[in-house]
Amino acid sequence: QQRKASAPRIALMLRDGGFDKPLPAKSLEALDGWVTDPVKALGEATEIIEALFGDRLVSYNLHDDGTPPSHDILFGGLIASLLPQARLADMRQTLERGDNGAVWRVQYSFEGEARLFEAPADGSTMDVDAVMAAVDDFLERLGRPERTYRLAPGRYNNGETGTFVLVDANKFP
Repeated sequence: QQRKASAPRIALMLRDGGFDKPLPAKSLEALDGWVTDPVKALGEATEIIEALFGDRLVSYNLHDDGTPPSHDILFGGLIASLLPQARLADMRQTLERGDNGAVWRVQYSFEGEARLFEAPADGSTMDVDAVMAAVDDFLERLGRPERTYRLAPGRYNNGETGTFVLVDANKFP
């Protein structure tokens, strides 16, 4: 309120930040309600973030439950949030052991070209940084300006939910 924020102004800020799709009317209405009556926003952090970022937001449970981490699923979800038409095929993750230790090898193909990235194997813990770097490398190869950003962990799910968004790195250095 002090900054004279409004739902249309917030929508313009997001558009200037590289979000081409306009916010749905439902999101604009929710944002306007939170700005008008900030008390309604208490405890609504997840809903506010979802209203702002919509389909571009990727949430992933990073809780280490002892099962193998799914680097491949997070990678595919991040790519699909930006490029829903992207044809990632033959996606698979395997554990490879070598003289220098073990790595998770994520293999996939894109437009007929086989590709892969590796993430250090640390038990059942996911290497989020390796996935983010692989997404950024993939987008760079395509000549895309977007890069992966991870929002600060919130209270939801004890902070074990990773929340990511892909936006133009030129606008968010």
